[in-house]
Amino acid sequence: MKSAKGEVVKSELGFYGKPGSSVMILLTDSPKAKTSCTVVSRVATPADIAATATQLSKAIKASVPGARAARSDLSIAYIGGSRIAMLEPTGTKDKPATRIVVAFNAPEKK
Repeated sequence: MKSAKGEVVKSELGFYGKPGSSVMILLTDSPKAKTSCTVVSRVATPADIAATATQLSKAIKASVPGARAARSDLSIAYIGGSRIAMLEPTGTKDKPATRIVVAFNAPEKK
């Protein structure tokens, strides 16, 4: 990453994407983040975010049948078992995007 002045900015994140693709995947080696994944993607229109939410909901419910959804403004969180997924609109009106975070929280051992 570089700042607006072109200076290198240190980050724990590794940024991965293909030239011409609207998808970017952020990864880190931080032990705190080993149980989660974040995907950021541009979308053509804000309506595409709703289509993404529908597909994410289907995928979550297929892998965690008892999952439930909760909304807050334009964000949606899917919670089920030891998993949580969150979809949030991001970007601008001219360049809409979406951010999806999926995390696993192992149950505490008794």
